[in-house]
Amino acid sequence: MLLAISRSTCWSRTVVTSMCESNGHAEEGHQRFRDYQSRVPIGSDNEADAEVRIRTGPESARRPVAFLMVADLSYAKTSLPDSVTISTGESVIFENGRVFITRSSDKHMIELPTLLNRALRDSDEVVFPEAMSRRVDGKDVILIIVVTASSPNPVGYCGAGLEANLYAVELRGTAGKVIFYKKVGSCLDSINMNDNGVDSRFKAIKWVNDSADVSISWARDEAGQARIHIYRINHGKFEESSKNGE
Repeated sequence: MLLAISRSTCWSRTVVTSMCESNGHAEEGHQRFRDYQSRVPIGSDNEADAEVRIRTGPESARRPVAFLMVADLSYAKTSLPDSVTISTGESVIFENGRVFITRSSDKHMIELPTLLNRALRDSDEVVFPEAMSRRVDGKDVILIIVVTASSPNPVGYCGAGLEANLYAVELRGTAGKVIFYKKVGSCLDSINMNDNGVDSRFKAIKWVNDSADVSISWARDEAGQARIHIYRINHGKFEESSKNGE
């Protein structure tokens, strides 16, 4: 089995191609690939390219042919929520560039600020890092991550890179107000969230226990440090209260 992996130096999608050459040794090859994943963090920026060639089975047992596999490893192996449940029992979903509140067959578009609407419309991906809202001053607050391309030029600097921005949105009926914004991942600014190689990198963003505090775990933050930052709500706005989870 021949396995080749290429990775960009910036935060970007990763493509893996695999050609099986062996007879009866596929599972062994898969296990070696899983072992490789556990040793090399996907998305790290320590090297421009990484290539691994794994051959399985005795030479006499190898036969040319089997399969071509393409996978996106940057985004993970465990699924993230596709909706957020709020205190009324309704769900918040993203669909066709818009955010909606739904219950059964009813669906109502949430009115959001123009800049967030534009980001959602132009996004490569929209992620809910948490499946439940938090209550702040009697209102629901949800977390939304909007992922966009770093550059419109695919062959330029960070052409394959991505920018990820976190928004905390306070819901007032079918209107939404942004009460917190933070860049959480960036090829252009070399910001990377922690990635354990198993979960989605967006699992690095979460509510703290039952509070409305937000924890963000970075492998490299804006200052180039590996830290966990805690943001706490204060008079309706989020403020950084600690680093390294202190």
